[in-house]
Amino acid sequence: MHAHSLHPGSIWTPLSRHLGDDDLRAMGLLTEAGERVTAGLKTVPQGAATIVFAALDDRPASGTYVEDCDVAPLIEADGHVDHGVRRWAVDPELAERLWVLSEQMVA
Repeated sequence: MHAHSLHPGSIWTPLSRHLGDDDLRAMGLLTEAGERVTAGLKTVPQGAATIVFAALDDRPASGTYVEDCDVAPLIEADGHVDHGVRRWAVDPELAERLWVLSEQMVA
């Protein structure tokens, strides 16, 4: 059994109905005129494709971070990035510390 974390991408779904116009504007998904911004968003099938890839493809090793139907590349950038995974997020020692802390917290 493999376990992955993944990001299906930004997808305009009916879940957005739970957000107010101010929230959508803050996220860059609504113009001041009230029009939806869809540039750069994936369709539901495109987002689902990454989930299916992670579930069915045997190539990614367990514990990888998956995006855009592939294992995300390691990045060294500081600040906001739109893709990739930082080295600290796949550090086995940090993962072990988090696991131990989680076990302690849930007893």
